[in-house]
Amino acid sequence: ITGNSKPKYTINSNTEINLCAQCHSLRSTYFSGAKPNTPLLNNFRPELLTDSLYFPDGQIKGEVYEYGSFVQSKMYHSGVTCSNCHNPHSLKLRVKGNKLCTQCHLSSKFDSKRHHMHKQGSEGAQCVNCHMPDRKYMVIDSRRDHSLKIPRPDLSMSLNTPNACTQCHIGKTALWATNKLKKNDSKPIKKGFAKAIYAGRYNLPEAEKLLYELLFDVSQPAIARATAITLLASNTSQLPVDILQKISNDEPLLNYAVAISLNSIKKESRWELSYSLLHDNMRSIRLITLQSLYDLHLQNIPIDIDKKYKQTLEEYISALKFNADRPESLVNLANFHLLENNSKEAEKFYWDAITLAPYYTPAYLNLVNYYRSSGNDTQGELILKKALLYVREKAPIYHALGLLYVRQKKYNDALKYLKLAAVNGKSIERYMYIYAIALHSFGYSEQSLIVLEQARQKHPESINIIKGLILIYSEQGNDIKKKFYQNILDSIIPGL
Repeated sequence: ITGNSKPKYTINSNTEINLCAQCHSLRSTYFSGAKPNTPLLNNFRPELLTDSLYFPDGQIKGEVYEYGSFVQSKMYHSGVTCSNCHNPHSLKLRVKGNKLCTQCHLSSKFDSKRHHMHKQGSEGAQCVNCHMPDRKYMVIDSRRDHSLKIPRPDLSMSLNTPNACTQCHIGKTALWATNKLKKNDSKPIKKGFAKAIYAGRYNLPEAEKLLYELLFDVSQPAIARATAITLLASNTSQLPVDILQKISNDEPLLNYAVAISLNSIKKESRWELSYSLLHDNMRSIRLITLQSLYDLHLQNIPIDIDKKYKQTLEEYISALKFNADRPESLVNLANFHLLENNSKEAEKFYWDAITLAPYYTPAYLNLVNYYRSSGNDTQGELILKKALLYVREKAPIYHALGLLYVRQKKYNDALKYLKLAAVNGKSIERYMYIYAIALHSFGYSEQSLIVLEQARQKHPESINIIKGLILIYSEQGNDIKKKFYQNILDSIIPGL
């Protein structure tokens, strides 16, 4: 390595990143047998920048390891690889201290007080403490963020993201840090993707515009642009096919996100994108695409897709069987057999999932839906009562029981369990809304309004909750309250 220049390695950077990511990423495994030159998406399904794992600006929140962070970085896009910094055999850093960074970055410019604003040799003068702040997991396990971002305390003020400055300077505010950085460097801050991701996560009025801008901004990391696709899918009722066709290219993560989002495309248009995705070189993309075709009328598969669909189906079943030690795979196997009208096999795999993992809520819910479709709510009730003894997340079980009792016209029991779902745990918007509407339907409109008002405090941007308030106040003849909430609704989505 020559000082102050890019490391002179001949290895293809994507080949190395894909190799390291086989372990150093948060992902699920579709197939075993990955080789050193195997693309990550051929065997694995990595996580994108989801809310539970990353802050809106891409900083680490959950324990995500390194891949999802590093592919956001300028270093990755300049061809820097893991082995430029880490010795893969000894697990040690190649160089200690700031010399690790000045392999590429000019030391006279960046390893100076003019740049880092701290006493030379101090903790604050260490490159990693500003650009790779650490986060502790399980109290003692410290991991550094590998997105190598410039600290943005200004985003901390608007998006509640962490920043390296106030992480060290305890007691100082993000505004203080922002002013310090501006004083040291007055250059305008380059546009990032944080505001778009934040708007998409919270379904803000400007979300769609910002997410489309991010999607077509090729200067932004592919993992952020891919995340924009999935957020657009969750924020819009139907994703336009022509938009997705424009961005479908040689960047695997974009095609991967399109496959994840196929369910947000009109059924009659889904085949248009499915053709190329079922022929994608990456197996994970093919398998995710296949899953999105489940709710189509498979007997009407276009002739030019039928052969590839059947080949991919074989791959999918193999992947599920490989992961049969996981309850989610057993549930997916059950769902597959249900679609194939193999009801006995489907029932067996649902029970296998419950036996394997009695805590796994989706297994119970899928089995109960199976019994409901066959007119056996009595058996479904017994299963849901059993689930309450074992599952970790009880709210979905309470909610399902409430709906079951509505079908059985046991309205007191229905309200009891719908209430438990609404006030349980994170108070999910849908559960609160359904409980409130049930109260209103059964003649308890005043209680319904109380629940909706509480729900709006927790979910202020919820269209359904605001619509519910407008509906009930309108029925009561309370024009003042009706107009108040109508104005709020119009401010969120004008003209709705």
